[in-house]
Amino acid sequence: MRAAQTWYRESQSIRGNSVEARARRIVPNPRARLKSESGRRKGVYLRLEGTAQAVIVASPADGFVIRDALKAELIIATAKSDRRRRITRGSSTHKIQRCHLRGDVYCVIARPLKPVLEGLQSR
Repeated sequence: MRAAQTWYRESQSIRGNSVEARARRIVPNPRARLKSESGRRKGVYLRLEGTAQAVIVASPADGFVIRDALKAELIIATAKSDRRRRITRGSSTHKIQRCHLRGDVYCVIARPLKPVLEGLQSR
């Protein structure tokens, strides 16, 4: 079994049944709600903005292990359900929002961290 990895580059992704996510801002997109064929709500679509992190905590998909992670400026996530936690410490600009995503979670990097972008441009 391989050791857990963290990915930083654009379009790299993780998939699992349970993911713990944290970001400076978590934005649900109500217009992009995932719906089943019958029209019922099937899942959520979230944007994790501002130094975001997503870590698999249980039931990873094939090819992934627990503690595999993504770190980026912007991560797009889809899941069956989400549970938000309130953070009471810190000022409004320094609070980190957290959520727990469950049920066939898929997260992909949409915008890498700035130092990683600069490193890619220098090559």
